[in-house]
Amino acid sequence: MTETLAKPHSLTKPNVVSKESLLTPEERIAALGPHARRHGRVKYDADGNKIPFPETAVPACPPVRMSDLPKGFIPKRFYEKNLEYNQQVASCCRKPENHIIWSEKSHPEEAAPDRYFLRCECGAVHKIFMAGVGTPGDEDDPRPQWKSDYSGPWPKRSRAD
Repeated sequence: MTETLAKPHSLTKPNVVSKESLLTPEERIAALGPHARRHGRVKYDADGNKIPFPETAVPACPPVRMSDLPKGFIPKRFYEKNLEYNQQVASCCRKPENHIIWSEKSHPEEAAPDRYFLRCECGAVHKIFMAGVGTPGDEDDPRPQWKSDYSGPWPKRSRAD
């Protein structure tokens, strides 16, 4: 006579395979969207604090004097409210012709520069962030771009730099 041993089904764990578990780590991050694709997952240190993403800014347009650019090249609405009508900045900072302007792309994949820096003769640096909607040369994209044969060092982003 043989003895049969029965194994209850409730004691075994089912092996469930999801589609996500079949993806490579790069494919999982890409599935999270463009921000995660650029920077990866948010990382935390041992204390549970978020580790900031690395700075990915790259220089886009070299420094030039605002007075050397054609009139209306930089749309007035981008500096008018921040500089000309701002009573909290020095009087020299209210005149665009007193500034050197340069720009950066927040990431190398950006179509056009989105960070513009204006350095006044007094040393103050004013930052303007512009989020465009189109591609370079597109009428819908208001972000100006220029070229120059400037080869010197790039200005500092603030007085503290």
